[in-house]
Amino acid sequence: MDVLEAGLEHEKYVTSLIHDIYAAAYDVKDFRTMQFLDWFVKEQGEEETNANDMITKMAFVRLRSQEPLYAQPGAGGKGLYRTFSGALISGGKTMKYVCDVCGWEYDEELGYPEGGIAPGTKWEDVPEDFECPLCSVGKDQFSKA
Repeated sequence: MDVLEAGLEHEKYVTSLIHDIYAAAYDVKDFRTMQFLDWFVKEQGEEETNANDMITKMAFVRLRSQEPLYAQPGAGGKGLYRTFSGALISGGKTMKYVCDVCGWEYDEELGYPEGGIAPGTKWEDVPEDFECPLCSVGKDQFSKA
């Protein structure tokens, strides 16, 4: 888990560097550079989301099972996925909600343990003062995935 958290911190550092370059371009009104950097800003947001999702998923697995993980053949016999004996996700319908601003995803099955929201927490049970971990917008800025 430490490696994943270090990876997330590094992604945040890279994001800060990109933001600094963008701010410098803005200060001198270098609009072409700003336009060029727009892709990097969006891509870096996705990198932070991916790193955060990996941490969330590992926390979920850690909470759900003390059993060892096993590699199993993926769909169609291609690739591998990791599971433990029994289902990774217990039954029941859950939803995903996506931040309309940055694309961060809240999955009811995974919750958001880093923010104190336990796996299995329904969206309607998430506190009203919840803010997106990446861009800090409110719960009202999320849509069903």
